[in-house]
Amino acid sequence: MTFTGSLPSACASSFFRPDKLIAGLQFSKTTWREFRMLDYKSEIVGPGPVAIRLGQMEVHAPIHEDGGAVTCPACPDKFTIGYHRAFPNLFTKEHVTNDLLSVLADDHSQGRTHQNSYKF
Repeated sequence: MTFTGSLPSACASSFFRPDKLIAGLQFSKTTWREFRMLDYKSEIVGPGPVAIRLGQMEVHAPIHEDGGAVTCPACPDKFTIGYHRAFPNLFTKEHVTNDLLSVLADDHSQGRTHQNSYKF
């Protein structure tokens, strides 16, 4: 069975895997992709580490694992660092954090707003 309507709120909170049955319904890959994207306009799928600004709905990195959060020292913006699940990490968390902090500081010194995502 393919789900085509809206998800009941009880199912939405526990809905993570397209290959699992939830409330007796199996989701097709097309439906799962549409549900997973929600309102995001784009996604990052590259193999390198990424930093995604929290609280925005422009971009996400669904195949990256959470590597922790970093707060910009000059403003309240927070970013989560993500590592691709299928590729080994060539960079340590400290290396990516330092690179991110450097980019964020450069944004402030140049008068730019932070991007929603950064690739490393």
